Amino acid sequence: MNSDTDIKKFKILNSTNHFALALIRDKKPAEGTVVVAEEQTEGKGLDGNIWDSEPGKNLTFSVIIYPDFLDPSNQFYLNIITSLAVRDALKQCLPEEKICIKWPNDIYHGDKKISGILIKNQISGVTLQSSIIGVGININQEKFDASVPNPVSVKMITGNDYDSAVCLQSFRRYFDSYYRQLAAGKYDALMSEYIGCMYLFGQKSAFTIMGHKEEGKIVGVDEFGRLLIETKDSLIPCQMKEVVFPKN
Repeated sequence: MNSDTDIKKFKILNSTNHFALALIRDKKPAEGTVVVAEEQTEGKGLDGNIWDSEPGKNLTFSVIIYPDFLDPSNQFYLNIITSLAVRDALKQCLPEEKICIKWPNDIYHGDKKISGILIKNQISGVTLQSSIIGVGININQEKFDASVPNPVSVKMITGNDYDSAVCLQSFRRYFDSYYRQLAAGKYDALMSEYIGCMYLFGQKSAFTIMGHKEEGKIVGVDEFGRLLIETKDSLIPCQMKEVVFPKN
């Protein structure tokens, strides 16, 4: 899964996720195949948001996997292992810095977003046939569009340029390890590690939950990937669009 021959590199694509999906439909490439683009003309984040990435400055890629061992009801574990792998890869660049996972699909340094994840699953009946793991990591970009609320890059933190290929190599190594753990059914261990590095975990914060202001704290994630927020009155499981985090 870590062979360099499984990396397909491009100067420009509309979207690495789109290209990966076309590959799957055309010839089902080997598991672990990576599609990397220096520039994406239609790169997207969650909810169709534009992913702002200066050409050649960052790491934008997709990984193709076939997790048919995973029940579709457990598909959030793909977010878990991807988030952990991105965190670990960033720790190689930023060993002294705290890197957190902001539920459901962002990676944060402090209160700023350094990476985002977009996973597309193809499900047939009760089988998770294939998954495309889309990842964007801000490496060397220093200026972002004003519409991007809270971006940061590795270079903005350290002042140094970094080789995105080295970061990709680190990600692949960590992702392969976590993927093997998932295939071995180590759900509890993976969930525990994920919860242990969640952004705002255990901190009293002002959330907006289903349109209502609530003071509470994040206490974890359930088996369906719902965020668990504990208020003074109850424990509230939240889907993605049901909760708004406090503004920085």
